[in-house]
Amino acid sequence: MKSIKIIPLLLGCSLLLTGCDSKEQKAENEKNLRQAEKNAVAYIEEKYGFTPEIIESVLERYGGLFGSTPHTSALIRMNHNSKDFSVYIDGSTKNTDGADNYQQEEIISALTEKLSEKAENTKGVVGEIKSINIDGGKVKSFRPIVEWNCENLYSEYFDGENFAEVFGDEICCVTADYIEADFENLQENDFDFLLSNERVRLSLISYRTEEDYLNRPDYGEFSDFTGIKKHAILIEESFVFGKDGADHNEYVLGKHDNFYYYVFDNTPNTVSFSSAKMPDASEFDGHGIIDGQFVTPAYSINSSVNERIYIYYPLSELPEKSRLATSRKTADGNDVDISPLAYDIGDYRMAYIQASEFKDAYLDGNPEISFAFITEKENINNEQ
Repeated sequence: MKSIKIIPLLLGCSLLLTGCDSKEQKAENEKNLRQAEKNAVAYIEEKYGFTPEIIESVLERYGGLFGSTPHTSALIRMNHNSKDFSVYIDGSTKNTDGADNYQQEEIISALTEKLSEKAENTKGVVGEIKSINIDGGKVKSFRPIVEWNCENLYSEYFDGENFAEVFGDEICCVTADYIEADFENLQENDFDFLLSNERVRLSLISYRTEEDYLNRPDYGEFSDFTGIKKHAILIEESFVFGKDGADHNEYVLGKHDNFYYYVFDNTPNTVSFSSAKMPDASEFDGHGIIDGQFVTPAYSINSSVNERIYIYYPLSELPEKSRLATSRKTADGNDVDISPLAYDIGDYRMAYIQASEFKDAYLDGNPEISFAFITEKENINNEQ
């Protein structure tokens, strides 16, 4: 059971966190924690009308594992009728000003039903909601020290309709996942029940296939528009609503040889590729690689827009540590570079080329930019 895993973790973390506290501070911490526990019980009794069982509690601390500063607020893990939940509340005084996630499943279920109802009553959404994720509410400072669900803790009682009030004044990101949906005719006012709270951001994501949905990234990747767009290999359409308005995108992929590509906010025909020859691999030594070897054909790229171009290359054709190498032919010679990170999405390795950074690579109006994947020779030998 989860509680069995948490107990030694919590004990170990408590020793690390409190080891540098003075004797007086430890006594104060204990006093605040015990009061927070009493406050949490009173808060739940007042809000829901039942008396919960306290399972565990931990005082909030800021500043890291070592030399951190104890606060007076605490996270209390509780149980009622075999249901675990958490309460966040201050323990410096007697109070019932807390937040909890007791209704989390109820909120997600009601939100799914509400969004599905909106889909049926509008002209545009075609597709069943596969899942909903809510990322918001209070308390992020406990992660990853304690494994409890510390997010999505809300003070307001959920009555089945008051979504905007429940999400309160905390930034809240709601993501609804679909497969092969159609968002074309949606309007921002279709979601006033959520967006009347300006702190709420609603993202509707339509994946291309069931497999792509199963390969979806952690929702933290969707914290901005760029995070959604770099996953174009999985996503065919998105509609994001927030305080700055609505952003609707359809992601049209291009294909050249055996790799796919997506041009940021543009169509594939704004970019073309042709066979090319890279500089000698030794020129890339010192750019995060030593004794490298190219593992894919080289291509030159011609872009009519100064936008980011995402390349999705099949993982099955790349050694594990392959990265994208680029060469910019300038008047002074070759300007070479290697992408610092390799990012895998489903069955593909993603890397991007920022066309706007290559303006110095245009000679007589024609770009001389080429790329290929490269890795160190020892990585190739290790896989053989």
